Amino acid sequence: MGKRAVKTDIHRLTASVMQTTTSRAALSDSGPRAAERLRAFGALEVLRITKALRSAPDRMEFAGTPARQGSKARSVLVSFVADGIPRQPRFDEATGRIELFYADRDHPEVQALLNGKRNRFCYFWRAAKGGQTHAWLLSSP
Repeated sequence: MGKRAVKTDIHRLTASVMQTTTSRAALSDSGPRAAERLRAFGALEVLRITKALRSAPDRMEFAGTPARQGSKARSVLVSFVADGIPRQPRFDEATGRIELFYADRDHPEVQALLNGKRNRFCYFWRAAKGGQTHAWLLSSP
C-alpha cells in the first residue's frame, strides 16, 4: 500500500470520526428542557441497594437509598415464581418498594448478584401512560 493510499484512508477515517462526533453532539440532551422531554416518556426510579432485610426460599428483600434526585425508592423485593412467565415489575409509591419477579431457574444468578460485595442498583421505569414497566438489577465494581 502506497503513501497516497494510506493518506486517503486516514482522511476517510478522520471524516468518519468527525461526522460521528458531530452526530453525537446533536443528539445529546442538555439544557433546562432536557428533563421535561425525558419525563414525557416515563418515570425512572433508581435504588442503590445497601443491605439485606429478609430472605426466604422464594423471595429476597433489600433496603437501599435513592440513587437519583427525585427517586422515591427505598427497598426492593425480589420474588421467584414457578417456571413460566414472571409478572411485570411494579413500584409502590406509598412504601417506596420496587417489586421484581424472576423465574425459579434464575434464582442462583440473581442471588449471586444481590449477595455480592459490589455496588448494586435496581432501576425501575414506568411509561408515561402507565401501561409498560421494566426493571433491571445491576452491579458495578
